[in-house]
Amino acid sequence: RWKRRTGLRNLGNTCYMNSVLQSLASLDRFREFFVDELLPPAPPAASARAGAGPAFWRRATLDCMLLATKTKPTGRDADEEASLCLQLHNILRVLHSGKWAVVTPYAFLRATWQNIDQFRNYQQQDAEEFLCLLMDCVRGELEEGTFAEKVARPRGAAPPTSAALMLRTFRGTTVTTVTCSRCRNASRTSTPFLDLLLDVPPAFYHEARKGAASVSRRRRPPTCSLAECLDHYARPEELEGYRCDKCEADVPARKGSLLAVTPNILCFVVKRFSWVNNAKIDTSIQLPVRLDMEPYMEATAEGASSHYQLVSVVVHHGTSRTMGHYTSYGYNKNLDQWVHYNDSSVSVVGRQALDDL
Repeated sequence: RWKRRTGLRNLGNTCYMNSVLQSLASLDRFREFFVDELLPPAPPAASARAGAGPAFWRRATLDCMLLATKTKPTGRDADEEASLCLQLHNILRVLHSGKWAVVTPYAFLRATWQNIDQFRNYQQQDAEEFLCLLMDCVRGELEEGTFAEKVARPRGAAPPTSAALMLRTFRGTTVTTVTCSRCRNASRTSTPFLDLLLDVPPAFYHEARKGAASVSRRRRPPTCSLAECLDHYARPEELEGYRCDKCEADVPARKGSLLAVTPNILCFVVKRFSWVNNAKIDTSIQLPVRLDMEPYMEATAEGASSHYQLVSVVVHHGTSRTMGHYTSYGYNKNLDQWVHYNDSSVSVVGRQALDDL
C-alpha cells in the first residue's frame, strides 16, 4: 500500500496547511486512527435508507476524494463539512491510498475557516500555530462536539478507548523546578504542551541576510545537533533575586526544566527567529533517526517510552518572520523511503536531504 505519493495543491498561501497534513499522514498510528477507526463501517443499504445507525460512517475512498475536493459547500451536509475530524478522515484516506497524483483540499480549507477564525483568509500563516489549533479543535470534536453527537454511542458514555488515546497523542507535560540556594526549597510548576519549543544555543547562532540564500556558497552556517538544542533546554539556569516563599527573602536560585509526561508523538519546534532584530537563525540542525529522551526526563516521568524515531519534518524556507514557504519531509515505512512534499510536487529523496535543515 501507499506506493504512490499524492501532492496537495496550494490554494493561495496554504503551504502551511499542506505541509502539516502531509506530516500527519506520515504518522502511522495517527493516520490509522482517522482512516480506519474514527468511523464505524457503513450500514447495509436497507438500514441506511431507513435511517438506522449513525449519521457519520466510513465511505469508499473515491467518495472521500470527491468530498475532500468539493469546490463549493452544498448546505445539505453542513455538520459533516464543518467537522475537522471528518475532513481529516477524508483527506488522510485519500493521501494514504495513493490513487491520485494531486488532489485539491477545498473542503479541508473551508472547515479550517469555519473552526479557526484567525486562519479565515489567504494570508501567510504559521505552521506550528496551525497544528496546535487544529489538534485543539479535533480534541473538542472527539470529546464533546458535533462529531461525538453524530456517531452512535450511548448518551453520556466516554469516547472509545482509541479516541481517548488519540487525545493524548501530542500531549505531554514539562515540570519547571526552581530551587532556593539557601534553604533548598523547590518550587515545581507543571505545564502541558503539544510541542516542545527549543532554542538554538547562542554558540551556534548564524543569522541569514535578507534577500540572500539561507546557505551561502562561500560560508556555510554552523551545524547544531538536536541533542545540543535539548541540552541547552535542560541546562539549569542561575537566577538572581528570586523570592523564596519559605525563606521570605530574595535569594539566588537555580531553575531547570524536564519532561514529566512524554507524549506518544513528540513534536519539536526549533525557534528560528531572533526577537532582537527579527533576523532568521539559519543554523543547520542535525536530526537523528532515533532519539532517546531519558536524559531530559524526570526519574518518575510517565509516558509510553523515552525512545522516538524520526518520521516527519516541516521546514520553513525564507528569511522573514512574516513570509516564506513551507514544505515537509515524511518517512514512508512501507517503502523505506523519505519523501519531500512541496504542495503538488512530490519527490523521493535520500536520508541525507535532512542533514542540513
